[in-house]
Amino acid sequence: MFVVNRKPGIYLDPGTDGRISTFLPFKGAAIFFVPISIGSNRRNRGRSNEKPQMSTPRTISSIHLLLSDIKLSNAPALPTIEASMNSHSPALRCDPLVRRSVHCFQYLLFVFVFCFVSFDRFGLRAEIYTSPAKAGAIIKLQGEYLGVIEAWGGTWGAQVIAVSEKKISIHLLEGGLPGQGVKGRSPTKIYEATIDSDKEEAEAAKDAVTILLKANLLEIRDASGKKLGELTKVIRESKTLGARPPVGAIVLFDTNRINDFEGGKLVEGGLLGVGGTSKETFGDHRLHIEFRTPFQPEDSGQGRGNSGVYIQGRYELQVLDSFGLAGENNECGGIYQIAKPAVNMCYPPLSWQTYDIDFKAATYDASGKKTGNAKLSVRHNGVNIHDGLELTTGTPGKDLESEKPGPLFLQDHGNPVAYRNVWAQKTK
Repeated sequence: MFVVNRKPGIYLDPGTDGRISTFLPFKGAAIFFVPISIGSNRRNRGRSNEKPQMSTPRTISSIHLLLSDIKLSNAPALPTIEASMNSHSPALRCDPLVRRSVHCFQYLLFVFVFCFVSFDRFGLRAEIYTSPAKAGAIIKLQGEYLGVIEAWGGTWGAQVIAVSEKKISIHLLEGGLPGQGVKGRSPTKIYEATIDSDKEEAEAAKDAVTILLKANLLEIRDASGKKLGELTKVIRESKTLGARPPVGAIVLFDTNRINDFEGGKLVEGGLLGVGGTSKETFGDHRLHIEFRTPFQPEDSGQGRGNSGVYIQGRYELQVLDSFGLAGENNECGGIYQIAKPAVNMCYPPLSWQTYDIDFKAATYDASGKKTGNAKLSVRHNGVNIHDGLELTTGTPGKDLESEKPGPLFLQDHGNPVAYRNVWAQKTK
């Protein structure tokens, strides 16, 4: 009775005495499918001359709880825990305390799901932007800046990150930008600011330093107001963006013309949406894929632009809006639960980014015993972030390791990540 393809919502199921089904996915954690009986009074059944009387919720017919670290599209394959509690249960017939507890749980869950669905349906949830046109002043300020601050010893970079619709975090990076001269993995200095939407400016002050941020320019001043230096906004582009497939490569997706993905729907008039699995399968191969994460200023962490590139459907290369984050194994460029990227090369959201992957499949003997681990190298936006990484195991969320070739799977985690220019070349 798993209805995992449903969207979050409250449903009236026919043929179940007016039972209402509430369905709510929890990203990466659990799915609850709870039919709640609010059906007609049993005493009125069969009486055609009487209007059925609706009662208040009385019984939880069943609770199906899926517990996993795996995404919704794979839920049917997961282990389940099922408990059945209904009006015929001796415990519910005979123990008023148990009955009251069950009813209380029903009411609370129903209210919770109703609020969740209301927020979703009436536009009260955080905004998600797939284009900068409607994102306001914050998208003009967010991004990367680069320049020279002589008083601080030379070249500095900055990443301006939206932490809400009105607030930003300014990370100053000694030496330059990630993959371009920065010293260390952590920001040298961090400032917080609130945006003046009318002027499209922001100002932050700390430790006798003031940061003035305008569109395309970031100024640093000392306590007296003297300018120490300025950084100019830069828009970096991957060296492999738009790379064309070599002779003999298999084109899996090419805007509006070729779509080799089962379940891969077109979005925004010619881009590939999430949730598709390639019809073609691969052993050893090279893969090029371009992706764009949405802009979600009110969300954070795993709630921002979350998807995943599953090589052979078994090894997840994380896709996430990780702009300005530390660069962990569950962030952009990470091999989920296995390895963090050597450098966080994530560009700002709404930027087109690239993964170029060289993959060597695991090896098996004639009996099916694994004799060698899979290995991969990854360049993110043209910068090497994994070099000959050995994958001792698969990652959760899709298929188990196997000696058979596997497909490319683009994970649906509920965020409108888009893909384009996807091609692969078999190397064995």
